Amino acid sequence: MKVWISRTDRLGDVVMALPALDYLRQALPTAELVFSCSPNFRKLVLPFLNARRIQWCDPRDADFSSFTAGLFLNMDLKLLLRAWKARLRMRVGALSRWPSFLLLNQGIRQVRSSAEKNEGRYTLDLAEHLVELLTNRHLPSEKEPRLTIEGEPSEALIARNILLGLGIQEGDKFIVLHPGTGGTAINLSPNHFVDVAESLEKASGLPLILTQGPSSVDAEVVQYLQQHYKKLPVVRDQELEVIREIFRLAFAVVGPSTGTLHLAHLMGTRTLGLYAPIRAQCPSRWGFWGGEGRADILVPNVECPGTSRCIGPRCKEYFCMEKLPWGRLILEWGNDLKSLE
Repeated sequence: MKVWISRTDRLGDVVMALPALDYLRQALPTAELVFSCSPNFRKLVLPFLNARRIQWCDPRDADFSSFTAGLFLNMDLKLLLRAWKARLRMRVGALSRWPSFLLLNQGIRQVRSSAEKNEGRYTLDLAEHLVELLTNRHLPSEKEPRLTIEGEPSEALIARNILLGLGIQEGDKFIVLHPGTGGTAINLSPNHFVDVAESLEKASGLPLILTQGPSSVDAEVVQYLQQHYKKLPVVRDQELEVIREIFRLAFAVVGPSTGTLHLAHLMGTRTLGLYAPIRAQCPSRWGFWGGEGRADILVPNVECPGTSRCIGPRCKEYFCMEKLPWGRLILEWGNDLKSLE
């Protein structure tokens, strides 16, 4: 039996799909599993895949002629069309937009935009459906998976050397602030991030380092932080697998809703997410999932009328992200962490 699984969108989506891969390996111990995601994330997930005897495939090289079934965790029309043309016998995925009803033949209805479940839970529901179709048995997954992404010693060494260059010795505790989202979610203003950075250091007494994403928006936030708070050390232009190992060594990682923060959670590291209340970005769908580390979320306690984006001044709570006392909330979070040490 040969099974195709794909998640070809963004980093956070790929990371949150990993518990579904772990479940599939346990439920189908003898099957040949092949996972496809963006080549940008190949090296990041390869240790995880290797530990579970799951092959990786570039989506551009997909050949469905030898597969028994395919699990499409996102609506990749090009891939689905190729699978349909290849007459892949079992095509499983979420029935949502109209092409899915045409191209999938064993889908289940999911309206993910309703945010009734976590994105990770949606993917596990699809994986359970696939296993039931293949085995004629219902094999439920764990309600709340607890996984850690494996790493490579060479990448861990690079991460330690980077930290040494920033003055952080092996065994030292430090906090990572990742202030960017790459534009995928509503973010705090640069000025509020100054308040967050100051409060993190005050609450923890630990050194703080910044990690910078590749987008120009992220670079602007980091530049503002360095200019208006103090010259904080920055890790930039590093491969994701090296960032992964820096997160593994960190005492805590803090940032807005972004794939990078989900990656930190699956390192077993404490995480604090600064979320918007918009339904498409809210914690009920995009909260932390599948990792072993303690995870907390701060979000404005308002009834948000926005579904896919902020509706702006028409909302009586506008702009709720700027109204929250982030500094005070960060201090309370830090004091709570100290009490648990």
